[in-house]
Amino acid sequence: MTQIPSVVFPRLATSVVARRYVSDGASRVVLFDSSADDVLSIRDREWEIIAAADGTRDLAGIAIAAGRQGVRVTPQEVGRLIGQLAQRGMMVATPEPSPPPVAPVPPEDRPVVPMPGYGLRCDRSGGCCRMYSTVLFSPADAERARALLPARTFGPMTPERAFLPVRGSVPGGGVAMTLLDGACGYLDGDGGCTIHAAAGAEAKPTGCHVYPAIFIDDGAEVRVAIKTECACVLDSAGRPGGEPLVQPAVQRAEQLPTTTVVSRLRARLQITAIATIDRATARQWADRWFHSDAPPDPAGACWAMADGLPEDPTTRWTGGAPVPSVDAVRPYVQALARRASARARVDARWRSESDRVRRIGDWVATAATELADATLLTQVLAGLPQDPAREGFYVRAAAYGYLPFDENLQTLHNGLRDLAVRLWLSRHMAAVATEPVAAEDALTTLEAWLRAYGCWRYILDPSARLSEGS
Repeated sequence: MTQIPSVVFPRLATSVVARRYVSDGASRVVLFDSSADDVLSIRDREWEIIAAADGTRDLAGIAIAAGRQGVRVTPQEVGRLIGQLAQRGMMVATPEPSPPPVAPVPPEDRPVVPMPGYGLRCDRSGGCCRMYSTVLFSPADAERARALLPARTFGPMTPERAFLPVRGSVPGGGVAMTLLDGACGYLDGDGGCTIHAAAGAEAKPTGCHVYPAIFIDDGAEVRVAIKTECACVLDSAGRPGGEPLVQPAVQRAEQLPTTTVVSRLRARLQITAIATIDRATARQWADRWFHSDAPPDPAGACWAMADGLPEDPTTRWTGGAPVPSVDAVRPYVQALARRASARARVDARWRSESDRVRRIGDWVATAATELADATLLTQVLAGLPQDPAREGFYVRAAAYGYLPFDENLQTLHNGLRDLAVRLWLSRHMAAVATEPVAAEDALTTLEAWLRAYGCWRYILDPSARLSEGS
């Protein structure tokens, strides 16, 4: 067994994410290594030792630091634990250079343009607080929450021990909240935020406060779009009233809070493997999608738009869309089924059965595996949605926020194919929902789960022949 010698100052690799998870009153820390898709569940005692391995201490120093947290351990025991993690690639054997802090770049002073006609009517279900593996707080957010609710506990954890570093074992610019059966520790039993209840929406962590808004600088304006990852986000479409995505007084980008994350649309965007457009053209396309009525089958229209590239894809959005061939769609569904099934198996190793994320992962994996059957897929592709207006708004909102142009998807072709597959899969998910997920909204739940747990990468799977020529 490899051990790190005492002259080395070990620390948890920055590819490793540690999250505290409390279920049935028992606490444990789960380590996720994104570089190897490895997951390890450890006791709180072991975490206190790992947390002391911050790159500044040798084995004896780690033992002393852990002792200050009430964990009595010898340097030899520390060495065995560090060695086990090093064998898995989770602990670096030499000091790993920390990336320099990135100062936020203020957005250029452009008009701020919220999505027209939209206001959020939150249903207080707490769905967005029970989905994500990380509920991110800034150090100031965490200090404020502890001051507002000093008596709140999180299973056996007090507020002082409720937060872990976002990555590795070295504290940085943010901290991650303890999760209670997968939910934010500050979520109330009725689905409300206890921080919000104590001091209003402004006291919530920045990411929670702006949710579901996203900000995109497209070279002409800063658009305020939405993440359609909660049922109430789609249900708010077309309904009067609701909360604005940004305060009406905010007219220019320089008036946005300094903590606002504004992404920037690239000057040129890859639409196929060999074709690009400039962002002014992308803005024109997105505007035409957004302001056009939804076709009878938004999924088929997205697929047809991909087929229409590199010409203007919006002609396929507003016009009729042929039913795509099963042979063209099936490799995508198979790739998603493989990735979802692998994720569900990992979650089953450490998440409790009462964890919403585990239930949803099982649901997605089961539905995708079934949909990969050629006969069933043929039926789904030929069918029409029960609510084309809702699906149409989902796609129109994605276009307004330039989500199909996301550079992580590599091409707009992939982005459009991905939208279509999500819609077809969500229709089948709704048809096969069982009692544990009966109250879930299939489309928005799938949207959140795919992003939160990286399963959107199915669209890039080379083994599925996912290319323009397939």
